[in-house]
Amino acid sequence: MAIALTSVRGTVRRGMTLGATGAFQPTRLLDVRLTLLRDPDTVLSHRQRVRVHAGTAEVLGRVLLLDETDLHGGESAYAQLLLESEMVVLPRDHLVVRSYSPVYTLGGGVVIDPHPARLHRRHRAEILLHLRRKEEGTPQERVQDALLKEPLSSLDALATKLEMEPANVADVLQTLFGEGWLVQVGTARVPVSVWQQWQRDVQAGLQSLYDKNRFNVWLSRSVAVQAVRLAGATGAVAERAVAEMVRQGLLEEHGERIRLPGHKPLLNAVEIKIRDDLQEVLAARPLDPPARTELESRHPGRDRVVRNVLHALAEEGILESLGPDEQFILVSALEQVEAVCASLHRDQGGFSVAQVRDKTGMSRKWTVLVLEHFDRQKKTRRTGDSREYLGGPDRNPSQIEEVVS
Repeated sequence: MAIALTSVRGTVRRGMTLGATGAFQPTRLLDVRLTLLRDPDTVLSHRQRVRVHAGTAEVLGRVLLLDETDLHGGESAYAQLLLESEMVVLPRDHLVVRSYSPVYTLGGGVVIDPHPARLHRRHRAEILLHLRRKEEGTPQERVQDALLKEPLSSLDALATKLEMEPANVADVLQTLFGEGWLVQVGTARVPVSVWQQWQRDVQAGLQSLYDKNRFNVWLSRSVAVQAVRLAGATGAVAERAVAEMVRQGLLEEHGERIRLPGHKPLLNAVEIKIRDDLQEVLAARPLDPPARTELESRHPGRDRVVRNVLHALAEEGILESLGPDEQFILVSALEQVEAVCASLHRDQGGFSVAQVRDKTGMSRKWTVLVLEHFDRQKKTRRTGDSREYLGGPDRNPSQIEEVVS
């Protein structure tokens, strides 16, 4: 995978780690197990200065052997690495250790704890026992580590990777669910910390778009799905994750669009005044609304502001935009017309443009615009000059009856 970064020249260096804010904590002190190459001439001494490589990062530091004075070729021991600059590593990450000068490979190591609380005292049996237990880990700790690195691992994949029986892995997973460490997202088992990070990524992605256009409310569902996919989820899991966020009330859904709960356009004082004026004018003429150009003429020199405010009212679900010329009508007026269509269909099995026009008092132009809008929404279906009312996905018969009555 490739990531394009902009405006970072001079600030990004080889060895840096890319992650969400707070996802990683750099360190200058590591608990490790070091193993030297099987070379009889290789020797590593306590407090020897070395080069530590993790990923593409290279950092200078000193080796603090915890139970040895010198380590010889092929030998292994617990140690701490006291680094001269920060590095980002995780438990069980692998390191390469090279001599300071001349440069040659001494051996490698595995990170046991990337953030020990302090420098350890040497030759202490209890410290060595603590590191041994931490290195080996309980079955539960090993499964947790594996899931944090690869959250979507299947049970069989975990069992193979950890060299555990599938039944034992299943028992551990059941325990983790019971403790609230794991959550089910679709068919995936996801650590709570990963799930919470997905939520933050989605919220940050939506907020970023709101910041770019303060008149927006509803955004494409794909924005949230893509945010979860970038965090490492597959397409199917990302879709399920967004659906679960909607179910939990973390997002609100309208068709294929979503928003942060309760989000509304951010209008300034001038825009609020224009909004109130436009709503008053449209409410006075609900079934014969002024054309957009007429609305713009009420605020000379502010055509763009008027269009933005109309867009904001549409985003809030107060107005609906119809036709290629963006003519705006109140949603409540559309509901009145829909109720008329439902009534005509119930009484006579179908209706024409003229019949809806006569019942509502709308102009023919507006009647056609509204009925074509209903056709696109699949609330009505046209056959020749007649239409039948099909109902809408968000309306039920009792609601229609309420409007008619």
